[in-house]
Amino acid sequence: MRPVPVAGSPGRLGPRRSLGTPETVVAPLVVMVLLVVTAILAVVAVLPAVAVLVAVVAEMIGPLGVLRLPM
Repeated sequence: MRPVPVAGSPGRLGPRRSLGTPETVVAPLVVMVLLVVTAILAVVAVLPAVAVLVAVVAEMIGPLGVLRLPM
């Protein structure tokens, strides 16, 4: 009895596909672009909160660098 060809073995049935098919190249690029866009949007969404925190801390410290606590 002959062994049955296994997918990926040299004797497998069906057409061979090269490593650089459009599906294998485009899909990771799309995922990477989506991740980068998501990261940029997350940073942009956090920036106003950071600006408010910096303004509050600067107001508390004051011009002379002395911490003024609200009474």
